Amino acid sequence: MSKMRKGRKQLMAEEFVRIWQTSNSVQEVAEKTGYKSTTLSVKANSLRRMGIPLKKYSRNTGGGSPRFFPRKEDTDRIDALKLLAEAYQKDTSEESNK
Repeated sequence: MSKMRKGRKQLMAEEFVRIWQTSNSVQEVAEKTGYKSTTLSVKANSLRRMGIPLKKYSRNTGGGSPRFFPRKEDTDRIDALKLLAEAYQKDTSEESNK
C-alpha cells in the first residue's frame, strides 16, 4: 500500500481536470489537492501531450500515480477529458467577457 501525504487524497484525471480548469493558479490547485505545484504541472503537461486542452498558468504562480493517466488505448476516456477541459475553458472565457 502506498503512503499518502497528510491532507492529500488520490486524484483521478477527471477530478484533476475539473479542479485545474476552475482554479486561478497552480498554487490554488495545490491547496485544493495537497499535491506539490511541480507535481501538478507535470500532470497537466502530460494531459496536454494527450491532446487535452488544459489552461496554462504563468510560471510565477507555480506548478503520478499510475492510475491518474488514461492509457493511450483508452480513447473514450481521453475524448471525455478533452470535452471536460473544453467545457470548463468555454465557461471561463464566457465569465471573463461579462
